[in-house]
Amino acid sequence: MKLKSYALKPCAVMGTPIEHSLSPALHRALAQSIHLSLEYQALNIHSSVFEKSVDEFFKHGGGGINITLPHKNIAAKVVDKLSEQAQLARAVNTIWIKDKFIHGDNTDGAGWLKDFTKNKKHMITDKKIIIIGAGGAAQGLIAACLQKPIKSMTIINRCPNRLKQCLAPFISYSHYQEKLIKYNPNDNYDIIIHATSAGWSNNLPEMPTTLSAENAICYDLNYGKGAVPFLNWARSQNAANTYDGWGMLVEQAALAFYKFHQLKPITTNILNNPLYD
Repeated sequence: MKLKSYALKPCAVMGTPIEHSLSPALHRALAQSIHLSLEYQALNIHSSVFEKSVDEFFKHGGGGINITLPHKNIAAKVVDKLSEQAQLARAVNTIWIKDKFIHGDNTDGAGWLKDFTKNKKHMITDKKIIIIGAGGAAQGLIAACLQKPIKSMTIINRCPNRLKQCLAPFISYSHYQEKLIKYNPNDNYDIIIHATSAGWSNNLPEMPTTLSAENAICYDLNYGKGAVPFLNWARSQNAANTYDGWGMLVEQAALAFYKFHQLKPITTNILNNPLYD
């Protein structure tokens, strides 16, 4: 079937560095899943010109922007209207124009939940979850998971100040605060999520030596080579299941695609055929 080239407004991903991003190929594949084509750029944008770049992109007819490192927190401050998830996380990965306002959302948490519960068929109800890392992606997951009937959520990070910043939006809510607990070396966690970029340097993240993955479900938010060190560690610890972040990447992108174009792409074939080596 011939692909249409006129239906969708051009989109982009902004971050730095940006060369590794799969967003252009992924969003084009999402468009192709519904027999459309899409112009999509990867833009290497530094923090000093981020707000100006967003304004210029939409001024020239852009339809939507995906936000990646290191701009997720900055993006939450430059949009006109934040979704409930983005407001809670104080981090934005999806920006679009609606009714002349720039809207911001965080689809990371919802994308992870869809992959974990719908695609992977796991439950999070009454589960103890630990996240390694405290960046923008982690904030999106925390926001989404705390709104579900989990048993507890623990966040660990090598930088205490970054950890404090990450948790600040949540501890002001008593009903979230009671689910947030400090790391306990005697605890066994049901779900372990790796949310740092250490794997791309072929390193494990800094984490407690007492942390055990035995019988846990381990999920790395990175994909491909970036997930190898953590998932190898998890398997060596006899984890029950191990997953890289391809499914989350696809599902959060599909949610963003809908925000941009008001069209629902089909993810099944893309989930089964990753766009990385």
